[in-house]
Amino acid sequence: GQRMELDTNGAPVAWADREDLVHVLDNLIDNAIRYAPSGSEVRVGAERRDGAAVLLVADTGPGIPTEDRLRVFDRFYRGTTGRQAGPGTGLGLAIVAALVERWGGEVRLLDGPGTRVEALFRPPPTER
Repeated sequence: GQRMELDTNGAPVAWADREDLVHVLDNLIDNAIRYAPSGSEVRVGAERRDGAAVLLVADTGPGIPTEDRLRVFDRFYRGTTGRQAGPGTGLGLAIVAALVERWGGEVRLLDGPGTRVEALFRPPPTER
């Protein structure tokens, strides 16, 4: 019941393990599909910005409530929307953050509309 769109700009190359990237994408896309209602859009984007590879997963759902935004990357934290959505462990975004940070990157929650999560992977050491 959701529309998914892929938007790549250029050929971003992330300095990270392929399986780690698969886990990051899997968790972010799964969250977007799980928490955005039927009829919403999920956008997966990748681009190269200032030498870094940037991944964005965004949806047009209700977004993350203000009171939950500071803790969404904490292990086992499930905000009000997460608890209402059904079973889960509260580990998905914590895993995303750990995997991105493992490769020297950073993950952040952007302002809406909807939920927008950006993962930035620094350029390989040879390009810095």
